[in-house]
Amino acid sequence: MREERMMILRMMENGQITAEEAERLLLALGETVKEDLRQGGSRFRAWELGPVWQDAARNMRDLGKQVSEKMARELQQAMESLAALPEWFGRWEIGGAVVEQVYRAPSPVRALEIRTLHGNVRVLAERREDLEVHVRAQVADGAWTGDGNPLDDCWHAGDGTVSFTIDENVKSVRGAHVTVRVPDAPLERVAVHQTNGRIRVELVEARILELSTTNGTVEMEQVVPASDGRVEARVTNGRISWVVPKGSALDGTLKTGIGVADVHLPSRLAEGSRIVRRRGEIALRAPQGVPACEVEMDLRAGRLELTEV
Repeated sequence: MREERMMILRMMENGQITAEEAERLLLALGETVKEDLRQGGSRFRAWELGPVWQDAARNMRDLGKQVSEKMARELQQAMESLAALPEWFGRWEIGGAVVEQVYRAPSPVRALEIRTLHGNVRVLAERREDLEVHVRAQVADGAWTGDGNPLDDCWHAGDGTVSFTIDENVKSVRGAHVTVRVPDAPLERVAVHQTNGRIRVELVEARILELSTTNGTVEMEQVVPASDGRVEARVTNGRISWVVPKGSALDGTLKTGIGVADVHLPSRLAEGSRIVRRRGEIALRAPQGVPACEVEMDLRAGRLELTEV
């Protein structure tokens, strides 16, 4: 239709037809197009609408490509920001009035539980006879007059169980960095729960290991899983990292939300074990009949790293 209109206008410009004749031809051309549209004329659809839909489809493809590229860039930036969260919390330092204290408990120690609000917690096994807890805590302004030790109420030891707890009920202490040195003998249970900061466990052998932080990272280095035990790690924002000894039998699930799951187990740990990957979940399956450690890891946002040594 556009070409016919241009032809009529050129004929009028060249003097072949008058302006009145051109107007009548244009009106007649418009009526013809309307009639074709009412009757669903194939000429109108093929000649006029075909290029229109082709242009629309081309524009939609270009728009989809631009949106996909933009979303990919933003997602990559988000992943990099999430991966950097653990480093940020790892550098977190408490300030204000600081109190330091060392607590010791004689062997045998069967269970250890640490609960804090803000700070880093490190638990490592050494060749030693007793358990040592070194605390560097921030004391709230005006909540401590300098008399006594505000950390003494957080420390409990007896019957082979050691616990150090800083929660909302402890008004005078805001947070603490805690380092625990335990004997290299097997423990029944090790539990570390906190809100903001890093949890690092090294060379510890425990039948039950429970680690959780809201914002930060959980790192397990040379942690030997017990064949009848359980390893549980939960992080909302940050990272979970576990270097597993080769030959360990694991059975459980690794749940990931928004983030990156880097599970690199070339030998698949125990001979005959399986790894089943699903969207948002990785299942570890030990060989049938082989005693295996129950594993449950839940990461909402960040990076999950599982490797073997």
